[in-house]
Formats: sequence, structure tokens, C-alpha cells
Amino acid sequence: MAGAGLTTRSMSRAGLAREVRRRLLAGAAAVALLAPGRVSAGGLPEPVAEALERHRLPAESLSVWVQDAAAPDEAPLVSHRPDVPRNPASTIKLITTLAALEELGPDYEWETRVYVTGPVRAGRLDGDLVLVGSGDPYLVVEQLWRLLAAVRARGLETVAGRLVIDNTRFSVAGEPPPGEFDGKPYRAYNAPPDALLVNFNALDVVVESGGGEVRAWTEPPVAGLRLRTRLALGAGGCARRDLRLHVSRPLAARSPLDAPLPELTVAGRFPRGCPRAAFPRSVLPPPRFADGVVRALWAQMGGWIEGGLVVAPVPEGAALWRRHRSPPLALVVRGINKFSNNVMSRNLLLTLGAERFGPPGTPDKGRRAVAAWLERKEIEASHLRIVNGAGLSRETRISARGLGRVLLAGERSRFRPEFAASLPLVSIDGTMRTRLLRHPEAARARIKTGRLDGVRAVAGYVRTRRGRTLAVAVLQEYPGIHRAAGAAAVQDALLGWLLDRD
Repeated sequence: MAGAGLTTRSMSRAGLAREVRRRLLAGAAAVALLAPGRVSAGGLPEPVAEALERHRLPAESLSVWVQDAAAPDEAPLVSHRPDVPRNPASTIKLITTLAALEELGPDYEWETRVYVTGPVRAGRLDGDLVLVGSGDPYLVVEQLWRLLAAVRARGLETVAGRLVIDNTRFSVAGEPPPGEFDGKPYRAYNAPPDALLVNFNALDVVVESGGGEVRAWTEPPVAGLRLRTRLALGAGGCARRDLRLHVSRPLAARSPLDAPLPELTVAGRFPRGCPRAAFPRSVLPPPRFADGVVRALWAQMGGWIEGGLVVAPVPEGAALWRRHRSPPLALVVRGINKFSNNVMSRNLLLTLGAERFGPPGTPDKGRRAVAAWLERKEIEASHLRIVNGAGLSRETRISARGLGRVLLAGERSRFRPEFAASLPLVSIDGTMRTRLLRHPEAARARIKTGRLDGVRAVAGYVRTRRGRTLAVAVLQEYPGIHRAAGAAAVQDALLGWLLDRD
């Protein structure tokens, strides 16, 4: 066959030598692709060791554990300081969500109920309107609107009494106030949990420019919350470095329920080249935020609530008017892991505690529920210390090996599809959507991220070229590493190395 072999008829001796060298080099390249990646003397893959050196990060700042999920009893593929207890940041959510899937089931739903305490005549309730929360982590504005619209459709227009919120299914008494660990109490990621959690207890301060003007408002609207704007147009676009507005409220807003809501201030220079941007904030305690959103939505529907806010158990004799069920847990965990939603994860831990040990759900009951699950599944999670189930703590601890063992349990779980589907697809969605964009097969990795001051972490699964599933846990601790580009470079070097394996 022409071109199938080397012949002296078709080329000179020099050409023959060149062809031999070409084929030898091609063969060597093929062998290199088939052979396992090289590992440095320190037990790390060479690309990872090189990234550490290039970004001047000490190897001691890193813990790595990689295990073939089909061979959990064999030696790990990569093991570097795997038993050092470190802060895993948000990767601890993997434990909270997997425990919840197995303990509650993927079809578990939360129920929010509406009661009335008096008769309704000609559209007027002579009594209180009562909302009872069971801990739904996904009672977003759209879901709350549907619930209130169903109540309104029964002919109720005016509530002569008060709005009563029953959030007694959870108790977080004695827990640190929002933002204690980082001094940013009004950031949305620090929103506190609650049994009646409306819209993650967060609003967006939306700023828009156009026609030489700049405007601001909140989404969702909150009845009684005043927004003061001290904005001017400046240079720049929508890049993060150009969006440096300051959103604040008086600390005195931690006030009695009948006190006026605080004034929210947004100040600074908004870039002329940015048509619109949103700044998420959590600025009110959950009952006051829920009250303001309910009143605003009710008013939009043409209704009115005459009385004030009361936070108390549902009164005896109240009549049930409406039930609202949340999306199933299998969908809720996607929101928790793909977008690293802290308050949803905290509500989930409290739910675990309430279901296992009875209400009210508390952080301690939630931690005990997770510990009981780990013991029952015979998962040795080395050095584990869970604080709130979300990773918002300086005290949370686990080792890379311990986190990896949880991932191996997830791979063996009967709810493995639901758990794996909750993790971000690298280069495609969630918190990993901008990572490894140049790797053609990056989406074979499903990876949860974690980040705190001085902490970076990733954990999840990588599927190799021949379909092996690898459990991966990477924990990094070093001053300033949360801002350092080198942290992501080290993680991506490992993930790329694993993706290229057979």
C-alpha cells in the first residue's frame, strides 16, 4: 500500500533518516500521552509543583488527596499532606448536602402555611394574617408572590389585624451575629438563617445609568425601607474594579419590631459606561425583611395590612388558608452547591437537626445529625469540625483525605446522580464557569469551590479520558491566598493533569 511503510524507492537516504526520526518522535509522544503523568519528588504532579514554584507558594500551604472511586482501598493517585486539618471554606457544603440527600431524601419538601385568626367578610379579615415557616431555603420572591396571590384569590383584600410570623421551627439563639468573622454584616453571603427565610434574606440595590442620570432602587421592594442615593456619574465600565459603590445603613437599625425601618444609603461614583449593576445586600433581620416584602407584594396586589408585625407561634384556633410547598431537595442542593449559597446551606443544617432530633432545629442538633450520619455510613472524616454547615467560620476543619472519603461515599450513594449534578461543571456553570476555559474536556470535572480570607479549596469529581471517576480534594491555606491568582493556577494545574489521564 502506498505510504504504508518506509521504502528506499520513494526517498533519498537523508529523507529516509528524517522519516525515521519523525516516526520515533511521534511514537515517543504517543507513549507520553498514554503513560501516567510524572510526579515530583514531593508527591505532587509536576504541573502542580511548577505552579507552586512559579507563584511562590510553599508546598506546605497545600493539601491534596486524589483517589480512584472504583478502587477506594488502593493507594491514592495523589497524596500530599492529606491529613493536615485545614479550613475547607465552602467545600464543607458537600457534607451538608450529601447528608441531607441521604437522611431526608431527594423528594423532601418544605411547607409554608398561611392562617387567619378571624372571619373574612367582604374582603376584610377581622383578625391577623399568619405566616408559618418550616425552613424553606428557596422561598424566593416569585414563590412568595404565588403564595400571596393564592390567598388574595380567595377574596381577602384588607387585613384589619397584624402580620404574624411564626419562625419557631428554628432557633439560632446564641449564634454569632452576621459578619462577626469578617466584619461585613450586610453582605448577602452573611445573611442569617431563619425558618421563614424570604428571598435568602437579601435584596439587590440596583443602579442604572442613562441620559446623563443615575438611578437606584431595591429588588424586591421592601415596604417602609427608604433608599437614599448619593450617586454621581464617573468614568469606567462594568468591570469589578470600576464598581466601588458603598451601600450602608445605620447600626441602630437593630431596633424593636415597631420601630421605623432604617434608611439605606448608596453612595459613590457609578461608571458612565455601565448601563446597570446590582449590589446584593442583607440589611434587615429575617422577620423584618419578610414583613417588608410581604407588605410590598400585598400592596401591589391591591391589598392592605393595617396592623404591625408580631413574631410569635401561630395562635390556637387559627384557620389554615393555604399551603405552599418548596421545590424538592434534589433541586435545592443544586442552588447550594453550584452557586455556593451560604444561607440555604445553613437552613439545610437546621432542617437536618429538626428532623432528626425534633424542633426547634439548632446548629448543634444539625451537627449531631451529620455526625450520626457519618458514623452510620462508616465514613472517617478526619479532623472534621462543622460549625454552621456553610463554611462561614474560622473554626471549620477537615483534612483533604477526610473530605475525599465523603466524596467516595457520594459516589457510592444511591442518590449519586442528584449529588453529582449539584456540583458546578467546570468551564460551564456555577462558581467554576470561568475556569479551565482552554481545556477542551474541562466539563468532565464537577467541582465545588471554597474561599475565605487566607483559604482556597476545591473538591469534587474528575472523569478521566477512559471514564474513570476520581475523587479530588484540594485545601490551601496561606496569607492572602484568597486573592492570589496562583491559588487557582495550582488547582487548575491539578485538574488539567487529571483530565488528561487515561
